Amino acid sequence: MSATSIISSGSETLDAWTRRSPPKIRIDLSGQKPGLVNSYTTAESIDGTATITVEQETRFDGIEIIFEGT
Repeated sequence: MSATSIISSGSETLDAWTRRSPPKIRIDLSGQKPGLVNSYTTAESIDGTATITVEQETRFDGIEIIFEGT
């Protein structure tokens, strides 16, 4: 008789408990008009709210938000 390891027999279950999901990010910019593609120029002010939701404890200095244009 041999004992079955919890880790080897249920690795999918263990993986589900230990897997880190990516943060959920919602950015709401003030003054956006539905249906329009808004554009901004260099040095133009952009106001709004960024909401970041995580499932595990996350250091604030580990979060970076970049507005990048083309």
